[in-house]
Amino acid sequence: MPSSLPAETEFAPAARLERPLLEEQYTELVDEGRITEVLDASPYIAMVTNTTRQIVYANSQLRRMLGMDGSSVMGRRPGELLSCPNSSLNSGGCGTSANCRFCGVVHVLLEAMGSDCRV
Repeated sequence: MPSSLPAETEFAPAARLERPLLEEQYTELVDEGRITEVLDASPYIAMVTNTTRQIVYANSQLRRMLGMDGSSVMGRRPGELLSCPNSSLNSGGCGTSANCRFCGVVHVLLEAMGSDCRV
């Protein structure tokens, strides 16, 4: 369940989880099995996001490409991580500007979650 106060949005929900809950999700993911090992063995960039579209885990290829560690990546949304100019238009961040209606990334995340919960 999102724990931060609602922020401005013109498209996807803006709520986020706070750091302790993200860390709990990370621990559950790592403890689940070998998924992080499989993602790190992949030659492609990959990330695991939660229901608030925040990154819980980024594989080693993505971290290396960005020159960041896992702690710096955790909690960001994809557009924030990749410096999308639209991710800073609203206080809600990635997925919340009017322009985000045309972004494939936020659409894929919402669809993957089975969500049609756009504002």
